[in-house]
Amino acid sequence: VLVGYNSKEFDLQIVQFLLGRRVAVQHHIDLFDLIKDALDREGRSRERGWRLGDSALRTMGIGKTGSGAHAPDLARQGRFAELITYCRADVDLTRQLLDYLRRHGGFRDHDGSLLGIDVPRIDTGIDTPGEAAISIILFGYVIAAAFNLYIPDTGVDHHVPKKNPVYVTTTSATQST
Repeated sequence: VLVGYNSKEFDLQIVQFLLGRRVAVQHHIDLFDLIKDALDREGRSRERGWRLGDSALRTMGIGKTGSGAHAPDLARQGRFAELITYCRADVDLTRQLLDYLRRHGGFRDHDGSLLGIDVPRIDTGIDTPGEAAISIILFGYVIAAAFNLYIPDTGVDHHVPKKNPVYVTTTSATQST
């Protein structure tokens, strides 16, 4: 199960572009799509203010840690640790919104009322905080692997050094003289 916020229109498209192929997702729950469906069902317009940070701040009092507008700059500048930290914070915020949605049946609307949302029943197989942490870390590694595809070859030989202590000791002694 893939759960995201505007992930069908943005995140999944980026991952597919970076990988250079389509990613088949068997079960995809996009919280933003659930909001749009709820607004349509109530005959309401899709007013602004439903971005991830806006929804989380209004619903749970927790905002985003940064802006996605800076993500391309972080990647271009090679600041991948900051980029991964930002992405992990978004993943955690999305998870918290999903937990809120499952407990309360909706998100807070602009006027503070609860916008009722049909919550799909999902069994993620993730039942403990430890399993959730491992899933988030795994997601971070997948993103990092996708970025690694675009690191240029520097020509440096990355062979695995020998681990035999006799070889290492004799080679070190020979090279230091």
